[in-house]
Amino acid sequence: MTDQHIPGGPGWVVDSTTLRPRVVDPRTFEADRADDDLTPILLHLWGEDAQRAAESLAALPESYRRQVLLAEAWSRLGRHQESVQLLETLHAKTREPGRRIHLADQLGRALLAAGQPEGALAHFTRALQARIASGASADQVQVLRRGALLARERMAG
Repeated sequence: MTDQHIPGGPGWVVDSTTLRPRVVDPRTFEADRADDDLTPILLHLWGEDAQRAAESLAALPESYRRQVLLAEAWSRLGRHQESVQLLETLHAKTREPGRRIHLADQLGRALLAAGQPEGALAHFTRALQARIASGASADQVQVLRRGALLARERMAG
């Protein structure tokens, strides 16, 4: 990891100051996700064109993945209340453990971006404990630890 990046996957990283995914090598990213219909939208969302991503997502049929990505787009666009509200609704409706962990992580990121570090810390802590218990990858754990650290730093002022 550099001061600004946590490994994410082929062609993308997680920015350690915002916890937002960012495409750093579009060709590698596209090649790795050749079978994913949402790759063009992810390229916009994680390539700093959240408005275009939100517009594309709004045109898609309703799905869990679409809603999570739309919440991320809204957060990037400064529509924090809408983002947090959508993620909270999904979290309340979801019973599947893996999705609940994912949503806790996403809520932590959205709340951190919204300037609500106390709520972010609670969600990062819950997701971190669950990820460790489930044997998650070191990179997933690292992102959540970083999120908890950022939340604590912001709470301290």
